[in-house]
Amino acid sequence: MGTPKVVWDHGTAYDMMVSLAVLHSPADYGLRAAWAAGMRSRLPAAEREFLEQLAGAHALQTPLLWLHNLSEPKDGAALLRVLADTPAADRMSLISGNPYNDMPKLFDERFAAVRARGAWDADDLAAITQAAQETYPKFFHKAISQKDLDSIPVMLDWAADSAAYGERYLRAMQAYYEAFFAEEERRIAPALNTALERAHELAETMTVVELLEELSQGVRSEDVTHVAELALAPCYWTTPLIFFDKVGPDRMLVLFGARPDTDSLVPGEDVPDTLVRALKAISDPTRLRILRYLSNERLTPSQLARRLRLRPPTVIHHLQALRMARLVQLTVDEGKERVYSTRPKAMQDAFDLLGVFLRSDQAGETITRQSPPED
Repeated sequence: MGTPKVVWDHGTAYDMMVSLAVLHSPADYGLRAAWAAGMRSRLPAAEREFLEQLAGAHALQTPLLWLHNLSEPKDGAALLRVLADTPAADRMSLISGNPYNDMPKLFDERFAAVRARGAWDADDLAAITQAAQETYPKFFHKAISQKDLDSIPVMLDWAADSAAYGERYLRAMQAYYEAFFAEEERRIAPALNTALERAHELAETMTVVELLEELSQGVRSEDVTHVAELALAPCYWTTPLIFFDKVGPDRMLVLFGARPDTDSLVPGEDVPDTLVRALKAISDPTRLRILRYLSNERLTPSQLARRLRLRPPTVIHHLQALRMARLVQLTVDEGKERVYSTRPKAMQDAFDLLGVFLRSDQAGETITRQSPPED
């Protein structure tokens, strides 16, 4: 199609939904489980239990289409206002489904039919189960687990009583905002503004592919050139990962990481996440061997698995840790196996950050990146 037009988006509502998912799956994002559990414990028991049920059923996904279509300002208060103004029975359909992405339309159609009937049957369960089994390998590169299959009847129960679901969902989101995100929103807002300004500057000198690679800290994909418009929005809680989805017939939305190298997800923590993840990543002998192989050539997980004599899922687990540490570049092309290579500058940045941290004030002075002293 050519070069897509870059448009910009901004709003803490993205972080509200992403942070909710991260706090319920902390291991997937390198967050301390104990701290995440402590934040969840702030919620009233009923709302906490409901959100944990949603997380267990993979129903805490970030609804990018809905968030993208929120009116300005796209903050937590606006998100809650839209939810409250929407009839309870319609809240599930408001935040779920996307007619523009590649997910099977059967999901939306079946759940809509269940909501309309107020009940589900064996045919609904069979159809959704089959679609899920076919979809998982394509989108998640693995077979669906039994736990995920067991969550389908739970989701159907919610759809069958969509009004009750909508009421519980609103109460849970209001409780989460009051207990955690209202304060967090104020903390991260400056970093989002700074990241957006930097992205604007980079866009003036980089191609779209180069820009996305820089903002994502290691993901390179030509697939972004297949849409007419690329909407970019900063997100503190995704860092260093990106979230993306189609939000229009020819528009892709990408949330890029906005958390500075010197920051931590845990408020008040003076050890930067970037430093901790890098040191943890290189402390493992297998990951060091992977970095040695990738420093010489670009390789797929399958190729690495053969060289390391390990199962591909094991290698993918190690690659995910290296990706979270920003030490590898991931190249994604539609229909092809993912390819990895090292990011030498990221490795050097990690060592530089370690030096800065060790020289910083031991009383807890804020760490700022600076050039190392000359010998």
